[in-house]
Amino acid sequence: MSNNILNKIINKKAQRLGELKKTISIESLKEKIDQNTTYLDFKKKIENNIANDKISLIAEIKKASPSAGIIIDNYNPVDIAKIYLDNKATCLSVLTEEDFFF
Repeated sequence: MSNNILNKIINKKAQRLGELKKTISIESLKEKIDQNTTYLDFKKKIENNIANDKISLIAEIKKASPSAGIIIDNYNPVDIAKIYLDNKATCLSVLTEEDFFF
């Protein structure tokens, strides 16, 4: 990915976050984070694998990229995640940035 594309992504995200900060308080975000119990602890899973002399694999899910365009036409992230998890991926990285990775 060229530096120019990376700058576009950073600038667009900074603009979007600036707008979002006007509508959502940091306190409400902290509250939502504290209430969320449905996440997996990436760091803990990887540390456990290291302690047990296992390999860790972070599998990436994305429909498109700025440099390659559409990667998969019939994009179903839930089906892709299931395939990765069924094949013992340690963690999943799901790119959801709305302007460049749609």
